[in-house]
Amino acid sequence: MAPAAGKPESAASTRGVIHTAFALLDLVAEFQPVRLVDLSAAAGLPHPTVHRLLRQLVEVGAVRREGSRYCLGATVLRLGAAVTPVARLRVAAQRPMAELAALTGAAVSLSANLGDGPVYLDTLDARTPIRYIAKTGAAVPAETAQARAHNSCATTVPLVDAGQVAADYSCSAMAIPLGASGVAVVSTLLPTGSPPPGMIEATRRTAERITAVLRASVSEQ
Repeated sequence: MAPAAGKPESAASTRGVIHTAFALLDLVAEFQPVRLVDLSAAAGLPHPTVHRLLRQLVEVGAVRREGSRYCLGATVLRLGAAVTPVARLRVAAQRPMAELAALTGAAVSLSANLGDGPVYLDTLDARTPIRYIAKTGAAVPAETAQARAHNSCATTVPLVDAGQVAADYSCSAMAIPLGASGVAVVSTLLPTGSPPPGMIEATRRTAERITAVLRASVSEQ
């Protein structure tokens, strides 16, 4: 039986259309200026389906048509320009930070200098609640290892402090090079007099992972 007229599309159907549209955008970006027939072949989709999606993408400015070929449109190019270095950093750090928190049980934070000194960009709570909580957007205390890592640009050896953040708390921090933008810093914090075995090394490896992800994202542009 045919579906009733006006029946709303299912969520799964909507997701499928969105995924297909983004797949087409990826192909347009890779092969532009590209013909419809070549997009259809690369996507493995029927010509009418590709033509319909391209027409919709042209209408919203995501794709522009040049004769019989298609290129990325102004809307997509503006969105790409809006992806700032800080946004890329946060995306690159998300998974490594989560895995660092799970491995060490420590509070994990990411900071960068936005012009008036380093501030926390993202924070993850410790496995066991602790008294000192870094808040996203707050300034990094000047006496901490995290702040000193910004100033020293220590990108090979983590900096460690014990008690500078708060009594009986230890912190390890490692800088992440950002080229001309200076450095970002990832840090771990636990309510112990000194960092437990493995925390310093885990912090160092996490900074290196974030650095590798950032470099890979730049090389793909």
